[in-house]
Amino acid sequence: MDLLTDLLRQSGLQQRVLDLGDFADGEVRRFPCGRSFGFHLVLDGAITVRPEAGGEPIRLGPGDVAFMTRGCHHALHAEGVATVMSSAYLLPHVPVHPLFRELPNWCVVPAPSASSGDRLRRLADLLREERRDSALGSEAAIHALIEAAFVQVLRRIVEGEGARPLSLAAALRAPGIRQALERLHAAPEHDWSLEGLADVAGLSRSAFAAKFKTLVGESPLGYLRQLRVQRAMGLLVRPGASIVAVANAVGYGDPSVFSKAFKKVVGVSPREFRASAALEGLPAAS
Repeated sequence: MDLLTDLLRQSGLQQRVLDLGDFADGEVRRFPCGRSFGFHLVLDGAITVRPEAGGEPIRLGPGDVAFMTRGCHHALHAEGVATVMSSAYLLPHVPVHPLFRELPNWCVVPAPSASSGDRLRRLADLLREERRDSALGSEAAIHALIEAAFVQVLRRIVEGEGARPLSLAAALRAPGIRQALERLHAAPEHDWSLEGLADVAGLSRSAFAAKFKTLVGESPLGYLRQLRVQRAMGLLVRPGASIVAVANAVGYGDPSVFSKAFKKVVGVSPREFRASAALEGLPAAS
């Protein structure tokens, strides 16, 4: 089970290419980003990212990436002629997994050295070629390359590029905890107990609970509740899905217990969440 892939799928991220083009010297482009992730990859030249709500400007050179982890209206200011690939990943609802809460508002991933053979560098080179050549299927190829670049950038942030690793990376390196996390993600609807998860980890009940809490930042059953609720959020906005059916699908045989767990995590009941999603016209997670 690939935990990062599962988290992205359950959050319902939907890719939208915002821009892929050249900036004239001094040109400014504004990005009204609300509920979204997004990133800017500088292919050539230099730009400065200026968040409109305040915060330090972020200067980027060739190969640098600025990764936005929460919706933030901002503008790009070109310093000379520049080529920038900008992409957004729209969120149908605010994700509840602790990974998303732990990410800073903006992350900068510096360009790798020319001799490193870095995957992100190779992807940037391929993006330049596809944009330059405009061959058959270039649009599809660019979308696929952007998808791969997004994963590479997020992977480097999770693993601590230029800073400390996030909790998920540390937990996945811990024997026993990784196995428990993989089992939880593979089957969150299972009737898990603390004892059962400790057996998967090969630890005593108390040792497992303490280690999990230290590394993940949540208790094992609290983490399970968040996984179930995240999956339920995607199911609730599907046409014809009843609250009882959603509760059963994510491991709650009693709809009232499901509603209490959902409200504890999201702050509103499943019924209120679905009504709000319908008003906003939010798509279901795939």
